[in-house]
Amino acid sequence: MGDTTETTGNKKGASECSVYVAVRLRDIGGGNGICDVHDGKQLAIKDTERDEDKTFSFDRIFDSNATQEEVYNGVGKLVLHNAFEGYNGCLFAYGQTGSGKTYTLLGGQTGKE
Repeated sequence: MGDTTETTGNKKGASECSVYVAVRLRDIGGGNGICDVHDGKQLAIKDTERDEDKTFSFDRIFDSNATQEEVYNGVGKLVLHNAFEGYNGCLFAYGQTGSGKTYTLLGGQTGKE
């Protein structure tokens, strides 16, 4: 497929990258500072009971200010392009009820997104 750097920030081609994990954060705590994003790829979650951070790495992290267009360009566009090239593709949304899975995949009810 070629270089996917522009779309995903990942230099691997579609045939070399079978799983790409992106996370979209939703600020439901009113900016209480529980999550910190570093370099758009590492998520530090504060463990208040132990007074330490737990760090997780992903291919891409979208913060709560990310638009539908940014999420599409960062993840969906590559999956769609690969599907047109004959590769299988899947977007999978996982999370707690009410966390924004449907919104992330389909956008808002207004049709503007």
